[in-house]
Amino acid sequence: MLKTCAATLILMATITAMAPTAFAQGNKGPSRILDPVGWARANDASNDRGILTQHADTLPEGDFSINSYELFFLGVSYGVTDDFQVSATTLLPIIAGLPTVLLLNGKYVLERNKHQVVSMGGNVAIFNESDQFTAFGISFNIDQYLGSEGVLGLHGSVDLQGFIGDGEFQEGTIARITGGLNLHAGNRTRLLLELTSPVLFSPNSDPQVESPGMLVNYGVRFHNADLAVDLAFARPVSFEGDVESPFFLGLPFVAFSAKF
Repeated sequence: MLKTCAATLILMATITAMAPTAFAQGNKGPSRILDPVGWARANDASNDRGILTQHADTLPEGDFSINSYELFFLGVSYGVTDDFQVSATTLLPIIAGLPTVLLLNGKYVLERNKHQVVSMGGNVAIFNESDQFTAFGISFNIDQYLGSEGVLGLHGSVDLQGFIGDGEFQEGTIARITGGLNLHAGNRTRLLLELTSPVLFSPNSDPQVESPGMLVNYGVRFHNADLAVDLAFARPVSFEGDVESPFFLGLPFVAFSAKF
């Protein structure tokens, strides 16, 4: 674990040093002043997602993206229409003994204007090791860009997941609330912050409501129209103060997206 985190930190430092040259590119699409939503779609290859959460917007029609998370997870997304996107993500079997993980997601935009996007999505998650776990969910998402240039972007979502499984897994339902923001620190750089808090109703045999804590993700994104890299940290925070981690800043996280 420590070796993996150290390697991730070295990778983050290398990318940071190369970023000014690697992401230099002229703006595409509409004016950022007149259409912040359109500008973000045209100039951020990862505009449809945050660090570990999804955003409301979708890829433009016909666009295809490949996403890598921590080098272990590989995902693909495709804009079926301007308002409908499908995605699939899996855990690569690069080390013996890893479980089978498959995530399928669809997202449809209900409303899009120059400063706001509202969408809903559906997803299926399959986890299979010694026991099998399957989750089905729906989500409602909103992106809101503030200011004439959309310098500050606010993102929120509500997810409801039902899950079934065998062995140690039990049937139940999980509700999750996510809020986030991104701040433009230049045409090719965004500062990102996400707060995710699960509200757990589980198991079905003994329903109860719990909100044990939240996950705080924060970092920086270097991006242009074709490529985006997130250098971030993910830190769990317990409302009961019982989370211990050797990493004060949180676990380092690196994600790549390439759009075609």
